[in-house]
Amino acid sequence: MSLKTICPLLQVANLERSLEFYTKKLGFQETLKDPGGFTILCRDDCLLFLAPKQREVDLRNATARLENDGYANYDLHIHCASGTLDALWKEYKDAGVSMGAAFENGPVTRDYGVRDFSVFDPDGYDLVFGESIDAK
Repeated sequence: MSLKTICPLLQVANLERSLEFYTKKLGFQETLKDPGGFTILCRDDCLLFLAPKQREVDLRNATARLENDGYANYDLHIHCASGTLDALWKEYKDAGVSMGAAFENGPVTRDYGVRDFSVFDPDGYDLVFGESIDAK
């Protein structure tokens, strides 16, 4: 037996605004939306669940951390196929997606064997897109 995928659930303040962002800016497709607002989005092999918040609380990981240690402040890490990260960064940059200043010129290389960049959704969730650096 082996695990195949994980489907995170993000609680969002404005579901329609979030759906617009994830579909129009990040290229996800809506595959299911129930009458209560629970929605399933997909892009390639990734699934993402959205639901409207029912209480006003800040669920971002950055608010739970005392300091920005560079490792545990983001909300989701989406692993990308090797060789696709630069094109994805350009797609999102061209779509006007909000990114941190560190990613103004493209993905960055980390000393732990990953290249990545991150974007912020309308609720301030920090979504990291990364790929492994091929060992040479």
